[in-house]
Amino acid sequence: LDVLAGLPGVSGRPGVLGYCLGGTLAWGVAIQGDPSCCVSYYGSGVPGMMAMIDAVSCPTLFHFGNNDPYIPNEG
Repeated sequence: LDVLAGLPGVSGRPGVLGYCLGGTLAWGVAIQGDPSCCVSYYGSGVPGMMAMIDAVSCPTLFHFGNNDPYIPNEG
């Protein structure tokens, strides 16, 4: 994030976005890093990482399917 933020033409702090494994990784970056925002699509590992939600300070948007057999609604 620091390298990206320092590139010419980049204004502000970069955000993170990911789909499936990338959605889980985006959430992990939101926990450990300092992105400007996080968008996670079908992050299958996200439910198991929710205990770390207090470490996230950026706006975050999650997208999950209601009938996804791999990510039950309980998660």
